[in-house]
Amino acid sequence: RVRRGTKRRTALRKLRGERRLARVHGAAVYVKRERRRRLFVGIRRGRVAYLAVTKRGLSNRRALRLLRTLP
Repeated sequence: RVRRGTKRRTALRKLRGERRLARVHGAAVYVKRERRRRLFVGIRRGRVAYLAVTKRGLSNRRALRLLRTLP
């Protein structure tokens, strides 16, 4: 299980198949496509800073725009 505060290495090992998408507010954002959703994991300073879930059909560009509006 991946949650806020999980170490980077552990989180990436658990996610399997994720890919780095961009940087948002100093956090590297990884995305994992699942059956009905997309899971975004923000990693800052070696730990998971946040998790976000969107519909599978949402474009990368739109998802990043939403993430950039968050504090």
